[in-house]
Amino acid sequence: MVPTVPAGPQAAATLETLRGYVRDAGRSVDAVGIEGRLSMFNTAEDTWDQTIGGWRDLEATHLSFNTMNAGLASPQAHIDAIRRFREHAG
Repeated sequence: MVPTVPAGPQAAATLETLRGYVRDAGRSVDAVGIEGRLSMFNTAEDTWDQTIGGWRDLEATHLSFNTMNAGLASPQAHIDAIRRFREHAG
């Protein structure tokens, strides 16, 4: 599942609802991956750690990073941003 909201209370409620549906279907919640998102366009770099931590707290299994529309001027700038993100994500 890919939540369309940022990590936080709304995402937590959505994920709990989803996990309830998964349990009701007789499946393990571990069988359904959760992919959080972080967009460089609307997330300041000094808050990346907080956002990454928020998705970890929600037990996201994956986290995608979007550099589109972030004002980066070259392919290398996108690559550099992705490298910085990787350093934050550990």
